Amino acid sequence: MGQVLINVLYSAFYSALLAWICYYFYYSFSPNIPWTHCDNPWNSQSCISNNINVDDDSVAVNNATRVIHNSSVSANETMHLKGMTSAEEFWKFRVLEITDGLEHLGHIRWPICGCLVIMYVLVFLLLSQGIKVSGKVVYVTVGIPYILITILLIKGCLLPGSADGIYFFIYPHFERLLEPEVTVMLKDVFVCELI
Repeated sequence: MGQVLINVLYSAFYSALLAWICYYFYYSFSPNIPWTHCDNPWNSQSCISNNINVDDDSVAVNNATRVIHNSSVSANETMHLKGMTSAEEFWKFRVLEITDGLEHLGHIRWPICGCLVIMYVLVFLLLSQGIKVSGKVVYVTVGIPYILITILLIKGCLLPGSADGIYFFIYPHFERLLEPEVTVMLKDVFVCELI
């Protein structure tokens, strides 16, 4: 009975995750991907576009504060911009439709519910065919991550500055570990630091 209960909980949890993936997959085929800009009806006034460019600075985002580290700014100086990125607002205000509190529960999210039904039907179809189909599915689910990792490795190696990163990874400066400040250890690299 315990194993059945655990399987039910796992299937519900992973089906919900797959429903969100299905929802994002659907929106990724739109001509203007909605989480890359702030021109959507669900975006707030404090939305910060993902393609913000402040002299090619490194940008770190917290739910409330955005910190920009500029190469021309000293280590103790930062600029603060209030808001969330358009990707965060897409997740919170479009996908989840987070309300103000428990007194406002909201309504059923029919697109997410439809994606959840699609995922449950796919899982049922795969499991109803038995071990023959499940064994064939394993070929895809095991092979695709290796293919994607290889593609990402090749893409990462072709980016500008990748040779410096690989060199720093192979020949680290161990003496810098003795310095008490983490930001001093990475002073030549733009550091994304969450407040």
